[in-house]
Amino acid sequence: MSTISSLRSSLLRSRRAATVTWAFVRMAAVATLSYPMALLFGQFSAAMSIVGFLFLGRIVHSASVGSGYLMWAAIGLAAAQVISGPLLGLGQELDWAIQQGRLEMLLIEPISWRLIPLALSAWPTLYRIVTGVVILLVAWGLGGTLTLDQVPAVFGLVLLGIAAGLVIGVSAASVRVLAKRGDPVAALYTMAASVLSGQFIPINTFPVQLRVLAWLFPNMWMMAGMRKALMPNASGVYGPDPAEAMLLLLAFTVVLFPLSLWLFGRSLETGRRYGILAGY
Repeated sequence: MSTISSLRSSLLRSRRAATVTWAFVRMAAVATLSYPMALLFGQFSAAMSIVGFLFLGRIVHSASVGSGYLMWAAIGLAAAQVISGPLLGLGQELDWAIQQGRLEMLLIEPISWRLIPLALSAWPTLYRIVTGVVILLVAWGLGGTLTLDQVPAVFGLVLLGIAAGLVIGVSAASVRVLAKRGDPVAALYTMAASVLSGQFIPINTFPVQLRVLAWLFPNMWMMAGMRKALMPNASGVYGPDPAEAMLLLLAFTVVLFPLSLWLFGRSLETGRRYGILAGY
């Protein structure tokens, strides 16, 4: 009987979490779609960045970029969009909530504080997934080569990449809540990852010391896995294969996700204790 009661309680909590998350998604989606010009130009700017890769591909010829630099760079940019959805998107949503005075209202609602970052990051993540798909389609339309033999692995990498980005994003949000307009963790991580994860420059060209550092970034695992899953002739691409990348992302998430949620809760408690949760 206790097992049935426990299962029912878990289902109710899951349903409530899904309902709360959906409410946050609807609010954020309405806010985004209320400014169609900004939405259009945001997607257009992401697509136009691929044009530069088209011309760079004419001078970059190496086994380290698989079948071509155009698709190699496009996959790196798309993967960065996916993993930065919960990383940068959560920080932006949290900043808006603070500056608009909505954070205090969220904290007095009958929802778990540790659910707030998950719900706030849901819409930015979905939005950036769409942007990543647009990037890949534009690169394919410009002549890049894609292979769809490992689509299930790509879906797995996307889901685990989102989870890893959420770990970093929630950890960064723990500082953002107290720092207000500054976001030092996310900013430093993004700057370092854009260089060391091999987003635009093949890691094969790095000195040994930087290659070792590259393995510290989940971005690199996801990019390498997606490149080897989506590109033909990608065996020369530096980094783990799709299966290894998924294992690394899974281990990273399982170990650090509970810690990141604990840090976020402690940060809110500290901010409430000293009365610094509001914008100023």
